[in-house]
Amino acid sequence: MKRAWVWGIVISLWLVYMIVAFIWMGERHLRWFDPQYKLAGQSAALQGYIANLPGNSVIEFVEPGCYCNPFSSDHRETLRSDFRHQGKVVQVIKPGDAERAWLPSTPAVLVLGENKQIVYLGPYSAGLYCSANNSFVVAAVNNYQRANLTTGILDDAKGCYCHL
Repeated sequence: MKRAWVWGIVISLWLVYMIVAFIWMGERHLRWFDPQYKLAGQSAALQGYIANLPGNSVIEFVEPGCYCNPFSSDHRETLRSDFRHQGKVVQVIKPGDAERAWLPSTPAVLVLGENKQIVYLGPYSAGLYCSANNSFVVAAVNNYQRANLTTGILDDAKGCYCHL
């Protein structure tokens, strides 16, 4: 009887430890995409950047070494393939000074329509794993293709992002 009681305590302590560790890890990596409202304050720099891009294009911003990249890599690969099949020009860019002037975090994506209108700019998705299950960009592109609706800039998501 004592042995079962001891195992019950050990398993209970292990469960509590695992729950605390999971919450701590999640909170450690969950961040706001644009906590300082950089996108809203740098619209002129963003418009200047877009002026040099081709219409109907997708620009993926990935910072090498960002701990979030492995979580979103499958999702990003799938989207790249889908965008190419739609005839979009797809570029993967390491953010330089021009991008850092207005881009708050990575991984991020900019989707432009035929006339260089912003169909979507922001994170791929939200949550700790930034997976396809909660993809903002897919919903935005679908809205644009079906009804010519643009989502524009999404800056208030919380997920696994690396601030620039």
